[in-house]
Amino acid sequence: IILVGLLAAIALVGATAASKSDGTDTVRVTPVAAADVQARYWLGAGEQVIDLRRVVDLAALDDRTIEIEGGAGRIEVLVPDGVDVSVVAVIDGPGHTSLFGEEHGGIGVDTSYNEGSGTTDPHIVLDTHLGVGEIEVRQP
Repeated sequence: IILVGLLAAIALVGATAASKSDGTDTVRVTPVAAADVQARYWLGAGEQVIDLRRVVDLAALDDRTIEIEGGAGRIEVLVPDGVDVSVVAVIDGPGHTSLFGEEHGGIGVDTSYNEGSGTTDPHIVLDTHLGVGEIEVRQP
């Protein structure tokens, strides 16, 4: 059953990426200041890419929770060095998560991950949620 779920998720992500004409979108957000980072991002269908690598005042992100949600599609978050990150990734239906290289897939995926040194680096919480699709959080 897990294999069927993974195949369905892959097909859905491929179909989502290929069908821009039926209401799906690609949203790329690249804030340069902590004040530009929203508390919540939402996209009904499509791909959301939240790139936090250009935020110059990382200390101002300390203890912030960022919610990134969608119906169907893909969420990708790019996290800069020098930030400790806690991630909660929930996909209600078939889907796949990759949190700093740790992979999980199936139907009803609910994963959490902590990345960082636990020192004095700023700490952010990424609360991600999709109905169907893929969630990826990484430090390039």
